[in-house]
Amino acid sequence: MTRAAVVAALTIALLLHTVDAAHAQSQNDISSELAAVEQRIADHPHDPELRFRRAQLLGYLGDDDPALAALDDLRERYPRNVDYALARARLLSRMGRDREALAELEAATELAPGYEAVWELRFALLARASADPQLDALRDEAAVRFPTADWWRAPLQQSRPGWTVSIGTQFDSLSNGLPDWNNQTIDIARSDERIGTLSAWLWRNQRGPDREDFAVGIGGETRWREVWFGGADLTLADGPDFLAESAFSAHVGRSFDHGWVADLRYWRRDFTQDSVDTMIAMLERYVGGFRIAYSLSLSQLNGGSTAAGHVAAVNWYYGDSSNIGLSLTSGQEVESIGAGQVLETDVSGATISGRHDVNERVALQWWLGTHDQGDIYRRRFVGMAVALRL
Repeated sequence: MTRAAVVAALTIALLLHTVDAAHAQSQNDISSELAAVEQRIADHPHDPELRFRRAQLLGYLGDDDPALAALDDLRERYPRNVDYALARARLLSRMGRDREALAELEAATELAPGYEAVWELRFALLARASADPQLDALRDEAAVRFPTADWWRAPLQQSRPGWTVSIGTQFDSLSNGLPDWNNQTIDIARSDERIGTLSAWLWRNQRGPDREDFAVGIGGETRWREVWFGGADLTLADGPDFLAESAFSAHVGRSFDHGWVADLRYWRRDFTQDSVDTMIAMLERYVGGFRIAYSLSLSQLNGGSTAAGHVAAVNWYYGDSSNIGLSLTSGQEVESIGAGQVLETDVSGATISGRHDVNERVALQWWLGTHDQGDIYRRRFVGMAVALRL
């Protein structure tokens, strides 16, 4: 536990330092550009593009009131410029003045009916209030105007604070005459748009008729500056037979243009006699109603040689968050096989999974697949979970 705690603290400290340093450098660059723009405005006081850039830079620095005043002036002087209208709507939405932002976006739509960024922001604002009757109509019209876009198909995040309880189970059948496995999980999470998601869980895992482990865990996820996200979690088991005594992970990721997302995760597991350190890099892209992803994992058992694993996945979203997916696994894996044994083995496998939103409060998840753990066993599994939004 002591070593895991030290690694956890160092990992979080490094992530926070990296983000803070990048943010400070970005703020310095913006301030320098703003000073240069102010000087140019002094020489060309009536240049609208310089004044527009000044308003943008003020907004980036968080000086919302002077930025809004500058955009108000530009909108009054140039009422047919859709870029000024869109920038003003973006600033109003960031200030929490959604009603005014939507009014500005309606005007922008009339100015440029085919301007996709205007539609995308309208959709995002209406999605904050999931019960808004305009959302479905806007989605249908966006599907006609922008059939290859992904923003109107992307899963919608719950904007109001709320609780979700998930209950699931999985059954595994093993080859080579080995006893079957089963596990049950209970997960309780609270989501809030301002702080992210906090969750806690309880696991029960059984391998064979008389071997079972219990574990509890806590975790959190959050977003900042709209495009960055990250989180951490910790799971503990008391005197386990095959689970890790402690498992800690932390990750940080970023969303990019055109549906690209990158994520980097550190995962540490301490077993009774062994420890495993894993780094996982994932790259994914959302294209229309599809998500395509690839992840590379590099694991070390007790600081030894590195085992590389690969996972490729594709999901088709046929609703806001309802989807069907396929994932393929290959390479090497470091995992507990029970009886105090943690081994590096060649693995291969395939999983088909799905999620279906029954209504606004109930969602069903299912999965089934096969996993070869070297020559030790082949594991065929099936599982199901139900999520209830309270």
